[in-house]
Amino acid sequence: MEQIGVVGCGGMIGEVICKNLCKDFIVKGGQRHEPTVLLNLNNFKWHFLDLFNSDNLDDFCAGCAIVINCAGPEFVIKDRVAQAAMKAGAKYIDVSNALLLNQEEKAVLSANGVNYIGAGFCPGITGLLLRRVLNHLLDETQYVNCYIGGAEHYTKTSISDILMSGYSVIGKTDSYWKDKSVKMENINMMKKEFVPEVDVPVYKKPYLSQEIIDILEASSVQELHWYNIASNDHIFRLAMQFYQMQLESSMEEAMAKIDIHLEDQPKEEWVALVIEASGVKNGKNVKCKLNLQMETSSELTGMVAAEVARQAISSNRPNGIYWAYEVLPLDFMNQYTFSNKHDFYEEKVY
Repeated sequence: MEQIGVVGCGGMIGEVICKNLCKDFIVKGGQRHEPTVLLNLNNFKWHFLDLFNSDNLDDFCAGCAIVINCAGPEFVIKDRVAQAAMKAGAKYIDVSNALLLNQEEKAVLSANGVNYIGAGFCPGITGLLLRRVLNHLLDETQYVNCYIGGAEHYTKTSISDILMSGYSVIGKTDSYWKDKSVKMENINMMKKEFVPEVDVPVYKKPYLSQEIIDILEASSVQELHWYNIASNDHIFRLAMQFYQMQLESSMEEAMAKIDIHLEDQPKEEWVALVIEASGVKNGKNVKCKLNLQMETSSELTGMVAAEVARQAISSNRPNGIYWAYEVLPLDFMNQYTFSNKHDFYEEKVY
């Protein structure tokens, strides 16, 4: 039986991954403290892991066919786990896209290991559903609007990842896609407004992630607008402060200075991903809408990472860095079973 290592096994995402994979694999869970919820699972074993102790991390990765990293924040961990997995000869899976942060190390990893990135909700399902529109629901895609975000309970780690994702070298902020190139988009980000399929007004910020840019560069989409949305005033204020700080210093320095408080949590959690597109199908002009609504994203993120592991363990792809959407089944969300009865995914073509 193959062994899969899960870094950050006791977090909300890590628990989902471990419970899924323990059905068919030996799972080596790594973190500092015993994950009491997982200890009674068949095929699960816990190993003490200090991510910043290189010998400890190398020892953890040894003997694993695959190593999955769901620990954060990504801008701190970067490619530490990926490097250790490469040394151990293990395939690597990351729920984030942190491997793209360092171009020099990215080249080394690409040449010497098999790496899957964006194995979660965003990135991950975001790329998969956009590809579903472009490659399945429409023959020709003309115009696309996308909205993603919500109001989840957050930790300092999750806020750090949110803030960094909007201003990372990985993507293009304040941008949209038109005529095969990235263009600047200026909108009033200080005012809340309603967007499709969301019941509350939200702040919205144009942003093209590298995942989405890579898909667009291989497509014939005429124009696409992608908006990160948030209803939480505290998160919005932090984002604006962070934006100003990183204009004058590095992103790491700005993150160290920003004052993150955890008191102002949303009363009701919600997450939405809505894609509206127009184009041609079977010679007719049509529109389509993909609507994903959830209370939280952690379960879906964990299930995506587990599915990528299942696909990767039997794959013979050559060394390189691959997006999760390249191996996920195109109808993954149509087969997905939500544990929360209020969560749903639907597609409409009209």
